[in-house]
Amino acid sequence: MVWHLPPQWPAIASRTHFCSGCCFSSSVLIFSVAISRWRSASMMILSRLSSQLGLTGASRFEAHHADPGPSLSTLGLLRYPKHDKSAADATAAPRNVGHNKHTDVGSLTFLLAAQWGLQYLSLTTKRWEFIEPPAGHAVINVGDSLRFLSGGKLASVVHRVVPLRRQTQDEDRYSIAYFLRMNDGGVFHDTTGKAWTANDWHDFKFGVFKNPSALDAKGRFLTGMMMEESDKLEGGEVQIAVTA
Repeated sequence: MVWHLPPQWPAIASRTHFCSGCCFSSSVLIFSVAISRWRSASMMILSRLSSQLGLTGASRFEAHHADPGPSLSTLGLLRYPKHDKSAADATAAPRNVGHNKHTDVGSLTFLLAAQWGLQYLSLTTKRWEFIEPPAGHAVINVGDSLRFLSGGKLASVVHRVVPLRRQTQDEDRYSIAYFLRMNDGGVFHDTTGKAWTANDWHDFKFGVFKNPSALDAKGRFLTGMMMEESDKLEGGEVQIAVTA
């Protein structure tokens, strides 16, 4: 999903900066305004999706995200350090750069990025496809909890971040992401029928991010149960180590 940003939003992003002293309160205000607008847009999307799926009352998606919360929704500035391979290492796959394949933990993700590197797994071609950074737009992902709440009618997006060119990423890559997550204690059922609270799923999956080989050897939880061990990707895939 690609969302056209209102004219004032890019201006807010361009004025975002980190400083101290007298500027701190101004920076906090900028972030507060941005978070408020992203949340409002997210709730509007949830409302439209609920209506399209014929949901009513407490079963509507926005009911699981209603104020006053609390929730683990958050705004993040993501940095992927540059990577320049030596001539001696020119044939090896990149390591310690980008982000492994995964789905997002929460409900909706608003992503702003001006640089290439984001890929999604096409359910049609079974291949990794680059997403062109859309100027003046945000990329919106459906996350795990919204998929489970919808009973699988909405699909989580399996995605990753890799260098545009296989051998190099010659500059740091930055993106800003707003992660809308369910209210703490909200309950959903995964594809096996197991019940999770939003908190438990969040904490478990972040544990998987830190130690996937021990907690998720088959990669089922990293991909929100969107990919099974039997799934085959055309042309294989490069495994990218998660940056610490």
